[in-house]
This record gives sequence, structure tokens and C-alpha cells, in this order.
Amino acid sequence: MKGSAGTRLLKLLLAVLILITLIFLSLPYLIDIKGLKAYYLSRIEEETGMGVEVEDLTISLLPAGLKARGVKLYPDRERKEPWMESDFLSISLYILPLLKKEIRVKEVRVKKEPSFIHSEVTNLLHTLVSSLRSPS
Repeated sequence: MKGSAGTRLLKLLLAVLILITLIFLSLPYLIDIKGLKAYYLSRIEEETGMGVEVEDLTISLLPAGLKARGVKLYPDRERKEPWMESDFLSISLYILPLLKKEIRVKEVRVKKEPSFIHSEVTNLLHTLVSSLRSPS
């Protein structure tokens, strides 16, 4: 009798583990990337006053973060001449604040050296990262 109950418990735990894994793996496909991209780009533009363009945006769960390709930062929203261009940008996020609907940036990485067109972009990048670290 004990072996039967233990076997059922093991099967139940395995089923729950498989269900959690499937949900976890399907989350990136259930999230509206275009809506997320538009929301956060407009939020960044509002908080920094800069114009931002991103060609492609993907979400990763492990590690939690965003990967952006074709990133351009402009000094204002008119987007005439970019201050910075980068082929690839990776933003790592803390997981626990995401559960509270907060964004906390752990790290920003650039795969290859971005081309800076103006020297003031360093201060603007600091402002950008600071605005992402503060809760909404």
C-alpha cells in the first residue's frame, strides 16, 4: 500500500514539475513583444527626453533580461542625428522586482563597442539606466 501511495505522489510531483516547466518555457511566446517594446521605448523617451530606436527586441527568462539589436539613441525625440548606435545591447534584470511589476536593471552589456557620435552620450546613458532602475 505504501509503495502505491509513494508512486502516486511521485507521479503527481512529476506532472506538476512538467506543467511548471511547460509554462515557464512558453512565457516568451505568450508575451506581446511589440506591445512591450512600444511601452518601454515610450517610457524611456518620456523619462530621458531622448529618442530611442530598436530594430529587434527579444526577452530571455534565464537569465531574465532583454536583448536588443540595432539600437540608436538620439538627443531628442526628433531623431535627426543619432548620438549613439550599437548593433547589440543586452539588459539583465533582477527577477524578484519583476514579480512586483517593477524593473530593476542588473547590468547593461554592449556586444561590440558602440559608435558614439557625441561625447555627452555617457551622461545620457547614465540617466537612461538610472531611470530603468527606479520603480514605476
